[in-house]
Amino acid sequence: MATNGLASSPRIPWRVLQTWVEQKQNYESEHNQPAPLTPDEEKAIVPLLKLLAPARVASPVLDDRNWIGELQERMQRHSLANPSYREEVVPVLLGSPRLFRCYVQATGLPNAVPGPDYGLGSDGTCPSFATKKKAKTYAARCAVEYLRQKPGASRSREAPEELQASFHPQPSAPACR
Repeated sequence: MATNGLASSPRIPWRVLQTWVEQKQNYESEHNQPAPLTPDEEKAIVPLLKLLAPARVASPVLDDRNWIGELQERMQRHSLANPSYREEVVPVLLGSPRLFRCYVQATGLPNAVPGPDYGLGSDGTCPSFATKKKAKTYAARCAVEYLRQKPGASRSREAPEELQASFHPQPSAPACR
């Protein structure tokens, strides 16, 4: 019989489940690697993990603009080295789709963008995307917007000396979102 819209179910032997979880945790702590799962265990646990997983923060919306090309052209226009990108796979729950994030380094940028001074999400992390291309596009967009907001930079063309000069980020630099 249902109460409050929930179907009644048999009593769950929580202690059995707790013991199984403790065994897996002990294995991981002793071996410093994920505990092995049988195919049946994986088949049972993945749907539960998806159900219990916190909602994923939505990725920033990207327009159709060619941000990667724009950053590349900006560097070439000033005879600067091409930007370099570092992609990474974001750790997700077993059975969840892969997510990616990307960072770009180029002359005129602090370390890597998105970074502590520009482009991180409200939770302080780099946003993640369903594709590598979107992650790379976001990184390039943040870099272009960062360079435009940089003190002393004109909106159209910065002088090479301005781009090559060391930059001390301002705490009020707007975040690329």
